[in-house]
Amino acid sequence: MKFELLAVLIDMEEGVVNEILQGPLRDVFDKNQLITDISGSGNNWAVGHKVFGSLYQDQLLEKLRKSAEHCDFLQCFFIIHSMGG
Repeated sequence: MKFELLAVLIDMEEGVVNEILQGPLRDVFDKNQLITDISGSGNNWAVGHKVFGSLYQDQLLEKLRKSAEHCDFLQCFFIIHSMGG
């Protein structure tokens, strides 16, 4: 049986998400539910929020909608946020 999390991974430094996809959890996450950028915000939260946030807002909402549609009984969302690494 394949287990897959209904998660959207977002990081403007693609290296962070690539580490997850190459590690032991690579089969747990859906590769279509990733939002990354090549150069990213370089540990600068303001750039990530103001510059990249507005660029990816529609894509993020669409991926969240698709994840929610796969649920039979959606009860909540968990947002795990890290600032500074």
